Amino acid sequence: MSSVSFNFPSVTLSATCIPAGDGVSGKIVVDMALATLGFTAGNGAGQINRVFRKNFTLAGAASEIINLFDFSDGGPDPVEDVLGRPFALTKVKGLIVQVTSATASASVELGGEGSSAAWKGINGSGTVKIADVEAGTPYLWFNRTGKDVTDATDHLLKLLNSHPSAPVTVAIFVLGSQ
Repeated sequence: MSSVSFNFPSVTLSATCIPAGDGVSGKIVVDMALATLGFTAGNGAGQINRVFRKNFTLAGAASEIINLFDFSDGGPDPVEDVLGRPFALTKVKGLIVQVTSATASASVELGGEGSSAAWKGINGSGTVKIADVEAGTPYLWFNRTGKDVTDATDHLLKLLNSHPSAPVTVAIFVLGSQ
Protein backbone atom coordinates (compact mmCIF):
# COMPACT_ATOMS: atom_id res chain seq x y z
CA MET A 1 0.00 0.00 0.00
CA SER A 2 1.26 3.46 -0.91
CA SER A 3 0.34 6.71 0.77
CA VAL A 4 0.54 10.40 0.05
CA SER A 5 1.15 12.75 2.94
CA PHE A 6 2.18 16.33 3.49
CA ASN A 7 2.83 17.83 6.88
CA PHE A 8 2.53 21.58 7.26
CA PRO A 9 2.29 23.72 10.34
CA SER A 10 -1.38 23.22 11.33
CA VAL A 11 -2.30 21.24 8.18
CA THR A 12 -1.74 17.51 7.73
CA LEU A 13 -2.92 15.65 4.65
CA SER A 14 -2.54 11.90 4.60
CA ALA A 15 -4.35 9.73 2.11
CA THR A 16 -4.00 6.08 1.16
CA CYS A 17 -3.52 5.82 -2.59
CA ILE A 18 -4.31 2.14 -3.05
CA PRO A 19 -7.29 0.73 -1.13
CA ALA A 20 -6.47 -1.46 1.86
CA GLY A 21 -7.08 -5.20 1.79
CA ASP A 22 -10.81 -4.90 2.40
CA GLY A 23 -11.15 -2.53 -0.57
CA VAL A 24 -13.08 -0.03 1.52
CA SER A 25 -10.90 1.39 4.28
CA GLY A 26 -8.43 2.98 1.83
CA LYS A 27 -11.29 4.80 0.09
CA ILE A 28 -12.59 6.01 3.44
CA VAL A 29 -9.19 7.52 4.31
CA VAL A 30 -9.05 9.30 0.93
CA ASP A 31 -12.63 10.55 1.27
CA MET A 32 -11.92 11.84 4.79
CA ALA A 33 -8.83 13.74 3.58
CA LEU A 34 -10.82 15.32 0.72
CA ALA A 35 -13.74 16.16 3.02
CA THR A 36 -11.35 17.96 5.37
CA LEU A 37 -10.61 20.31 2.47
CA GLY A 38 -14.29 20.58 1.45
CA PHE A 39 -14.07 18.15 -1.49
CA THR A 40 -15.53 14.75 -2.33
CA ALA A 41 -14.37 12.18 -4.88
CA GLY A 42 -15.49 12.79 -8.48
CA ASN A 43 -15.09 15.27 -11.33
CA GLY A 44 -17.82 17.86 -10.74
CA ALA A 45 -17.78 21.09 -8.73
CA GLY A 46 -16.28 20.46 -5.31
CA GLN A 47 -14.88 17.11 -6.43
CA ILE A 48 -11.38 15.74 -7.10
CA ASN A 49 -10.48 12.53 -8.90
CA ARG A 50 -6.74 12.94 -9.52
CA VAL A 51 -3.86 13.77 -7.19
CA PHE A 52 -0.26 14.39 -8.25
CA ARG A 53 2.70 14.73 -5.89
CA LYS A 54 6.33 15.47 -6.61
CA ASN A 55 9.38 16.16 -4.44
CA PHE A 56 12.46 17.63 -6.07
CA THR A 57 15.59 19.69 -5.48
CA LEU A 58 16.45 22.75 -7.55
CA ALA A 59 20.02 23.99 -7.92
CA GLY A 60 20.67 27.70 -7.33
CA ALA A 61 18.60 29.88 -9.71
CA ALA A 62 17.27 26.74 -11.46
CA SER A 63 13.62 26.19 -12.33
CA GLU A 64 11.22 23.28 -12.73
CA ILE A 65 8.36 23.44 -15.22
CA ILE A 66 5.40 21.22 -14.32
CA ASN A 67 2.97 20.20 -17.05
CA LEU A 68 -0.37 20.34 -15.21
CA PHE A 69 -2.22 18.53 -18.02
CA ASP A 70 -0.42 15.18 -17.98
CA PHE A 71 2.67 15.82 -15.77
CA SER A 72 4.93 14.49 -18.55
CA ASP A 73 8.54 15.49 -18.88
CA GLY A 74 8.46 15.33 -22.67
CA GLY A 75 9.36 11.64 -22.82
CA PRO A 76 7.37 8.99 -24.71
CA ASP A 77 5.80 7.34 -21.65
CA PRO A 78 2.67 8.86 -20.07
CA VAL A 79 2.70 9.64 -16.37
CA GLU A 80 0.18 7.43 -14.56
CA ASP A 81 -1.43 7.58 -11.15
CA VAL A 82 -0.96 4.76 -8.64
CA LEU A 83 -3.82 2.84 -10.28
CA GLY A 84 -2.16 2.95 -13.71
CA ARG A 85 -4.45 5.60 -15.23
CA PRO A 86 -2.80 8.31 -17.38
CA PHE A 87 -3.23 11.91 -16.29
CA ALA A 88 -5.21 14.33 -18.50
CA LEU A 89 -6.37 17.05 -16.08
CA THR A 90 -9.03 19.46 -17.25
CA LYS A 91 -9.26 21.37 -13.94
CA VAL A 92 -6.85 22.16 -11.12
CA LYS A 93 -8.78 22.50 -7.87
CA GLY A 94 -6.00 22.60 -5.32
CA LEU A 95 -2.33 23.42 -5.20
CA ILE A 96 0.00 23.03 -2.24
CA VAL A 97 3.66 24.02 -2.48
CA GLN A 98 6.09 23.66 0.38
CA VAL A 99 9.80 24.49 0.52
CA THR A 100 11.18 21.71 2.71
CA SER A 101 14.79 22.94 2.86
CA ALA A 102 16.09 23.55 6.37
CA THR A 103 17.60 26.92 5.41
CA ALA A 104 15.27 29.68 6.58
CA SER A 105 16.07 31.88 3.58
CA ALA A 106 15.16 29.16 1.04
CA SER A 107 12.30 30.13 -1.27
CA VAL A 108 10.80 29.55 -4.69
CA GLU A 109 8.88 31.81 -7.03
CA LEU A 110 5.65 30.17 -8.19
CA GLY A 111 4.21 30.96 -11.65
CA GLY A 112 5.32 33.36 -14.34
CA GLU A 113 6.40 30.68 -16.85
CA GLY A 114 6.10 33.26 -19.63
CA SER A 115 5.25 31.23 -22.74
CA SER A 116 1.91 30.98 -24.52
CA ALA A 117 1.52 27.59 -22.78
CA ALA A 118 1.81 29.02 -19.24
CA TRP A 119 -1.00 28.09 -16.84
CA LYS A 120 -3.04 31.21 -16.15
CA GLY A 121 -5.43 29.59 -13.67
CA ILE A 122 -4.82 31.43 -10.42
CA ASN A 123 -4.06 35.02 -11.41
CA GLY A 124 -5.04 35.11 -15.10
CA SER A 125 -1.46 35.73 -16.22
CA GLY A 126 1.27 33.50 -17.57
CA THR A 127 3.97 36.09 -17.01
CA VAL A 128 3.20 37.45 -13.52
CA LYS A 129 4.29 35.30 -10.57
CA ILE A 130 1.61 33.85 -8.34
CA ALA A 131 3.55 33.85 -5.07
CA ASP A 132 6.89 33.60 -3.31
CA VAL A 133 6.92 30.43 -1.23
CA GLU A 134 9.34 30.51 1.69
CA ALA A 135 10.67 27.69 3.86
CA GLY A 136 8.29 26.97 6.72
CA THR A 137 5.29 28.70 5.11
CA PRO A 138 3.39 26.55 2.61
CA TYR A 139 1.41 28.02 -0.26
CA LEU A 140 -2.16 26.69 -0.21
CA TRP A 141 -4.75 27.39 -2.93
CA PHE A 142 -8.13 25.70 -3.42
CA ASN A 143 -11.05 26.42 -5.74
CA ARG A 144 -14.21 24.26 -5.68
CA THR A 145 -15.04 24.74 -9.38
CA GLY A 146 -11.39 24.57 -10.45
CA LYS A 147 -9.33 26.46 -12.98
CA ASP A 148 -9.04 25.18 -16.55
CA VAL A 149 -6.03 23.27 -17.84
CA THR A 150 -5.66 22.91 -21.61
CA ASP A 151 -2.97 20.75 -23.17
CA ALA A 152 -0.56 22.80 -25.31
CA THR A 153 -2.02 26.24 -24.47
CA ASP A 154 -2.67 26.63 -20.73
CA HIS A 155 -0.80 24.05 -18.68
CA LEU A 156 2.78 24.93 -17.64
CA LEU A 157 3.53 25.93 -14.03
CA LYS A 158 7.02 27.24 -13.18
CA LEU A 159 8.83 26.97 -9.86
CA LEU A 160 12.07 29.02 -9.71
CA ASN A 161 14.69 28.79 -6.96
CA SER A 162 15.06 32.37 -5.71
CA HIS A 163 18.58 31.82 -4.34
CA PRO A 164 21.39 32.36 -6.86
CA SER A 165 23.60 29.49 -5.63
CA ALA A 166 22.06 27.41 -2.82
CA PRO A 167 19.87 24.40 -3.67
CA VAL A 168 16.26 24.27 -2.48
CA THR A 169 14.05 21.23 -1.87
CA VAL A 170 10.38 21.54 -2.85
CA ALA A 171 7.24 19.43 -2.47
CA ILE A 172 4.20 20.06 -4.69
CA PHE A 173 0.77 18.50 -4.38
CA VAL A 174 -1.78 19.08 -7.19
CA LEU A 175 -5.46 18.17 -6.78
CA GLY A 176 -7.58 18.10 -9.91
CA SER A 177 -10.18 16.41 -12.06
CA GLN A 178 -10.45 15.03 -15.55
